[in-house]
Amino acid sequence: PQSVKLQYSRSPKQALIVCRRFDDEAVQESKTLAKFLKTHNVSVVCESWNAGIGEDSTFAKDTPIDFVVCVGGDGTFLTVSQLFQGAVPVVVAFAKGSLGFLTNFDVSEHQSILDTVLNAHITPM
Repeated sequence: PQSVKLQYSRSPKQALIVCRRFDDEAVQESKTLAKFLKTHNVSVVCESWNAGIGEDSTFAKDTPIDFVVCVGGDGTFLTVSQLFQGAVPVVVAFAKGSLGFLTNFDVSEHQSILDTVLNAHITPM
């Protein structure tokens, strides 16, 4: 995380949570992450199949997203790119899979990792 520099023109207001399908543990972790984000005044959006994690709305292709929180394995991470027609926002990927080449954060450290994302340097534009 120290090697990545993240800058926003404004504080992030909306996050998309994507989690591994049919994985109760990933869904539970997503609920925990949604609660955490809401305490930081971030609206949570999720895929329609995953309604009920405490989201504010469901994701549509034109939904403005500041960053994505991914809970799952590499396959779930790769699924995120299919959700966007243009540029993909910043993806914070928490490992719940068996390999984890692309999901480099442990979900037990979500508070410090998401604090870093939420408190990224904001540059005036």
